[in-house]
Amino acid sequence: MRRIPVALIESAKLDGANEWHVFWDICLPQCRSALYSVAILVFIDYWNMVEQPLILLPDADMQPLSVYLSTINAGEIGIAFAVAVIYMIPGLLMFLHGEAYLVEGIAHSGSVKG
Repeated sequence: MRRIPVALIESAKLDGANEWHVFWDICLPQCRSALYSVAILVFIDYWNMVEQPLILLPDADMQPLSVYLSTINAGEIGIAFAVAVIYMIPGLLMFLHGEAYLVEGIAHSGSVKG
């Protein structure tokens, strides 16, 4: 939000926009790629958690699929691959949905102005 020009916000206020409209109509569209990037990366990070569910959920029925994926025996490799494909689908769909925003958001984060 620091990159949004102050003149843009001031001109919106001069046109009669209140703080909410400035935020909703000016600031959020400017930050869309960063918000999508954060949402995708956080979703994938939480989707792949293994340690926290093992510690916080003592009941095996409540644990997510990521815990079971790490404990599948090597003897049933076909089932392991089928579970891995099913497990991969939500993260892949999330990534494909926001791929353009993710690339744009990562390109703009931490880069030098100029």
